[in-house]
Amino acid sequence: MTNRIHTNNAYRNVGMLEVLNEPIGGQPSLVSTFYPTALNKIRETERALGKTSNNFLPVVSQCTFVWISRNL
Repeated sequence: MTNRIHTNNAYRNVGMLEVLNEPIGGQPSLVSTFYPTALNKIRETERALGKTSNNFLPVVSQCTFVWISRNL
C-alpha cells in the first residue's frame, strides 16, 4: 500500500495509513512486535522510493488500550 500511495497518482490524496483496525483483544505481540515491524516496513519502503522524512506518510495511532491489544 505504501508503494502504491507514493507511486500511483490515483492515491495522491491519501492522508495517512492505519496499521490495523479493530484488532482482537489481548494479543501481546501486537504492540511489542506487529506494530513496530509494520512501521519499519512502511518506512523501509518509503526510503527505498527515495522519500525523505518530510514526505513520509503519517501512520495513525495504533489500537492499544481501547481494544485491549497491549502487553499484559
